[in-house]
Formats: sequence, C-alpha cells, structure tokens
Amino acid sequence: MKLAEKIRKTAVLTHAERRILRFMEEDPDTFMHMSLEELSKSIYLSPSTINRFCKKAGYRGHKELCIALAQDLSEEEEVKPVDPSYPIEKDDEESDIGKIVSSLNAKALEDAYKSLDYNTVSFVAKKIAASRAVYVYASVEDYGIAEYFADALTLIGIRAYLFKGSETSMQMAVSQPADIPALVVTYDDKDKSLLNICLTLYQRNVQIHLIKGPYANPLSKLARTKMEIYYDEPKPKISNMGSIMAVKIVLDVLYAVIFRHDYDENMRIMKVIASARNEINDDSGLF
Repeated sequence: MKLAEKIRKTAVLTHAERRILRFMEEDPDTFMHMSLEELSKSIYLSPSTINRFCKKAGYRGHKELCIALAQDLSEEEEVKPVDPSYPIEKDDEESDIGKIVSSLNAKALEDAYKSLDYNTVSFVAKKIAASRAVYVYASVEDYGIAEYFADALTLIGIRAYLFKGSETSMQMAVSQPADIPALVVTYDDKDKSLLNICLTLYQRNVQIHLIKGPYANPLSKLARTKMEIYYDEPKPKISNMGSIMAVKIVLDVLYAVIFRHDYDENMRIMKVIASARNEINDDSGLF
C-alpha cells in the first residue's frame, strides 16, 4: 500500500499511532468505512489521537485520510490485461467494454508519447512551418486522422494537400514540388500503394517524413526522418482502436509544435475564426 509506506517514511509516530497505521494496512476497507467514533471504539484510542495521526500523515482529519486511502486502493486494483488485437470478448458487458476501450486508448497514448523522438518532431515541424505547405499521404486506416491534421493546418494558413485513393495520391507524388515536404502516415507496413508513392517521391528528391508503427517497414529506407510509435498491435486483429489513437497523438503533437512556430500569428487567426463563428451563430438565432 503506497499510502502506508508514505506515512511510515515521512511521519514520526508514537506507539499508539503505529497501531492506527497497522489497522489501516491490515483492514483498509473497514478502516475507511468507519466513522471517527467507530474507529475510536474499535482500536481503543481516543478521537484526538486518531486526528493527530491523520495530521502527521498530512491530512486535516479522519475523513480526508479515508478519501486518500480509497484513492490509493483504487489505483492498486488489478487491471485485466487487454489484448490489443482482440480486446473484446463474447461475454463482456457494456460497462466492461467501456473500460477495455478506455484502457486500450490510455496504453496507446502512453506508448506513443514515450516513444516520440522530440528532436525529430521539432525538425519536421520546422520544415512544414517554413514551407507553409505539406503533402500528406496516409494509409486507408489512418486517413481519417490524417484528414483532421490536414484540416487543422489549413485553418492556420498552411496548405495541406491530402487525397484519398492510391491513384490520386500517385498523381500528387508525380507533381509534388521538391521543395515541399511529404508526410507519410502509416502505422501498418503492408500498404503497397504507399511504397510506390514513396519510391516516386524519393526519385524526385522530395524529403519524406514518416510516421510508422513498431514493425519493419520498407518505407524507412526512403524516409529523411522517422517518427516511430512503439505500440504493439499485431495482426490478425479485429480492430485498430489503439493504433489509431497512437497515431493521433503523434499528429496532435506535431500540429502543436507547428502552431508554436508562429504562435502570435496563429493565435490571431484562431481568434478571427472564433469571432466569425460567433457572428454566424448570432445571425442564425440558434444560440
């Protein structure tokens, strides 16, 4: 129990106060559901002694200590491991599914955040901010979040070119100016159309910046930089919930760093957009 260890390390306790701590460790559920008077009678110590113990532990009184104890126990509850490829089971209740999806997304976010090389993110952001344009090529499963990223850049005046479908994307690659960076977004490594697109870009001396999953990917050899996501979601799988969330946080961080490069101007633009939206809402009479 982390709370008990913290109290033991930071507070100088009397013999009576150590009895309180021992009872809290041995039967925490009973401890936190007892009133001060009930606890006093149970361990044969006065309420003032118990309150003194609580204050030494860093809390204002018995109730506040019980709240902290409940939080401590909640954090220690064993969490059922979630299979990222097959997260849902036949007998799962709706509430269980909610917890599973939440746990899966939290794991994906944590892994993506920890695996990011922020020097690389900064380098790519500078390239896009300086060019005021970027060509975005995304796999089918990552297209939706790539579209959000491209739309966000467009709002702050950066031309973001994104098209769906391998034929249209290949036309983009053939005509893309060499001085504008290309951002390739693919968690998976099996999209052959992206390989052909990247080969075309590479042959035309276009700088490729790759966002990829943890697996070996032939695109890596063609890329100027790689932003790798060490979140494992092996195939076969019934969903890509986690990997989508992992890619999204990388794109969100990249967008935020790009935004910061011209922060004052971008804030001015966002305020103008917000003002225009408010005027539209006022005129519509909906709000």
